[in-house]
Amino acid sequence: MFFHIFKYKVKIMMADRSGLFWLILFPILMSTLFYLAFSNLLNGEAFQKIDVAIINEASNPRFTQMLDESEICNITKTTEESAKKLLDEGKVSGIIDVKGEPNLTISDNGINQSILKTVLDSYQQVTATINGVVEQNPEILKTNFLNELNVRHQFTKEKSIGTSTNAVVIFFYALIAMSTLMGGTQAISDIEMTQADQTASAARLNVAPTHKLKVLVSTLSATILFHFLCVLLSIAYMAFVLKLDFSSSIGYIILLTFVGSFTGIMLGAMISSFIKKQGTKVAIIIGVTNFGSFLAGMMSVEVKYWVQETIPILAYINPLNLVTDGLYSLYYYGVNERYFINLALLFAFGVLGCAVTYFKVRGQKYASI
Repeated sequence: MFFHIFKYKVKIMMADRSGLFWLILFPILMSTLFYLAFSNLLNGEAFQKIDVAIINEASNPRFTQMLDESEICNITKTTEESAKKLLDEGKVSGIIDVKGEPNLTISDNGINQSILKTVLDSYQQVTATINGVVEQNPEILKTNFLNELNVRHQFTKEKSIGTSTNAVVIFFYALIAMSTLMGGTQAISDIEMTQADQTASAARLNVAPTHKLKVLVSTLSATILFHFLCVLLSIAYMAFVLKLDFSSSIGYIILLTFVGSFTGIMLGAMISSFIKKQGTKVAIIIGVTNFGSFLAGMMSVEVKYWVQETIPILAYINPLNLVTDGLYSLYYYGVNERYFINLALLFAFGVLGCAVTYFKVRGQKYASI
């Protein structure tokens, strides 16, 4: 009986064109719009060497050598007149005169100019330190002092945070979270099948010899599986068609998505079990889902960070944020404690919805059908 009901529930959902639109086409359309809107931001720009003109290079060749070995700049050794011409034409970001104490000349402010100034300041600070040490202790030059200056000690551990660090992916993660939690609307019909005062088919089911809880478990199982596969289809579209980077932890992404689908449907079933009017059920589920998506950063990434910083409890009780944050942690930090905390809390909400729905449906009695 379980598989019989399961099979026909899947067939019903496959024949529901409106449901298929919201489950499959809507996330695909939204992700495509996001991609078109943020395509330039999704493609990280590689660092380009800074064009700089060096004048009076012969008076301090060691500085030029240091700058060249840093692989930060494209160096052009030229005269003062030629250097000014290059700067005026915008072909170099700055002019460094290395005669005496190196100084920088720029014609505009920008990132490149800031980098050049930082490099120059660093060089001058190190030079001043060495000169001060030598003045106080000239004998130090007879030791390995200058070679030891090139030694660098690491006091931090390098840890990969993924192949990309683009905050725009939060929009796509919030969309995935919304898709998983939107499954709550699919649970409305499952609950109505056990409520004899809702539809004629539900009335017939309540007088049938099959236990209504068995029917509920069969239909909800079919809904969870079907909805989960629809969400996976949306993720596959984002990954293979839009070429979004979902990190290498695809198994953990699938697990989080499945728990998200389970939780969304269970919470939808819980809401549906307490409310009679179908329009009110749909409005509440969609309203809660959209508000949760907003707090999870779907409309503005800054909102997610603001909630996390100012009202952290709201982030932990928002199932959509738990899905988004779980994907976010996988993307940046890989599989870690933060991911499992989100997963556990999300599953706990699903179990809570399942338990409340069970006790509510089990206790329903009718004077007549």
